[in-house]
Amino acid sequence: MALTAVAIYLVAFGWSLQHATYDVWAAFVIAPVIVFASIRRLQRAAERSGDPALGGVLIAALVLKLVGAIALFAVSAELYKGAADASFYHDQGTIVAESLRRGDFDVDLGEGYRLVGTGFIVLLTGIVYAVIGATRLGGALIFSWLGFWGLLLFYRAFCIGFPEGRRRRYAALLFFLPSLLFWSSSVGKEAWMTLMLGMVAWGLARFLTHHGGGLWAVALGLTGSAMVRPHITLLVLVGVAVSYLLRRTRRMTWAVGTKLVGLAALLAVGALLVARVETFFGIDDLDRGSAETVLANTTSNSSYGGSSYVADRRPGDIPSPLEIPGALVTAMFRPFPHEAQNIQALASSLEGALLLLLYVAAARSLLRLPRLAWTRPYVAFAVAFTVLCAVALSSFGNFGLLARQRVQMLPLAILLLALPVAGTAGSSPEDEKHLQPLAG
Repeated sequence: MALTAVAIYLVAFGWSLQHATYDVWAAFVIAPVIVFASIRRLQRAAERSGDPALGGVLIAALVLKLVGAIALFAVSAELYKGAADASFYHDQGTIVAESLRRGDFDVDLGEGYRLVGTGFIVLLTGIVYAVIGATRLGGALIFSWLGFWGLLLFYRAFCIGFPEGRRRRYAALLFFLPSLLFWSSSVGKEAWMTLMLGMVAWGLARFLTHHGGGLWAVALGLTGSAMVRPHITLLVLVGVAVSYLLRRTRRMTWAVGTKLVGLAALLAVGALLVARVETFFGIDDLDRGSAETVLANTTSNSSYGGSSYVADRRPGDIPSPLEIPGALVTAMFRPFPHEAQNIQALASSLEGALLLLLYVAAARSLLRLPRLAWTRPYVAFAVAFTVLCAVALSSFGNFGLLARQRVQMLPLAILLLALPVAGTAGSSPEDEKHLQPLAG
């Protein structure tokens, strides 16, 4: 079987050398390098755990993530005829790469873009292309690889921050949910945000459980995500603050003073992020009125194309607490099957329906959520960010955009599907044994 697969691969590679450009055939070189550069690290984790099967699961997840990059590349080329964000990043990244190779670091990010936002992804694409050459499919594989490590960081964060959780269920959803395999597997913002948010989650889980090295990871993740979507980073920071307030302090004598210092630091970071968000959206002050304006513009700008729909609330309205459940339903599960207007929307709706059924089936476990959020600050972080991100995403007027951007919240949202079953202690001894090394 292995020899047959290798033979087929070599034949396909040879054919691509004759009939395809570097855009495509470079992927036949890059993909094996990515796999072999990762495989030993994943195997070592499995060997230390005493469960070799775990390594196979992670390797399979990596391979499927790369297949997701190929699938998204094909969809963009055939269904969208190249009219996708990845095409712009490729074209402009190629120009940046050429400048970098000449030693010219005064690069053109294209169309007047600033470094924060789209410009950062252009620069990142240019750096990647300066190393591997300008290849659309190869670049997609690299970004997909980054997204995979982001998912792995989310998983390690779960193991550390929520040891009672059902780890095998969380792993199955995190590594094999179609949206997470697909949408963060292209040259673009989703892969980078997955990596950076995973970094925040992993560092925060270590910090909340008094492990070392957590704060630098949180700082790095917040900085990296703020370079692309500072408004999402601000929501993450709120979740971090909530979990920090619930964190137990080891030395009660210094508890109040430590909390005050930590809160002061969080407020300082928040002030910097607010300023960055104001610049990002071109507003003077981030108050209720400007927030409503931003939401109105978001709804207007996203309400076009074949996947557009009428949002649940008027453009610019900030939902009341009673409207938050509706925002969660929209952000997590729509489009519903009857709302699907094309094959992509239908696939998204089927996944949403599956998730909805899983949440309904987990209703008894969800009743324990308030107590778990109180005793496990990482769970509180996941809940806070999920709710805030759902409110933001529910203002979109396009199902395609909604499906793509909700991959930012899914790794934390599906944590609620891995709560311990009522009446059990949580993870089985087998789970604790073979997954603990990933928590390091």
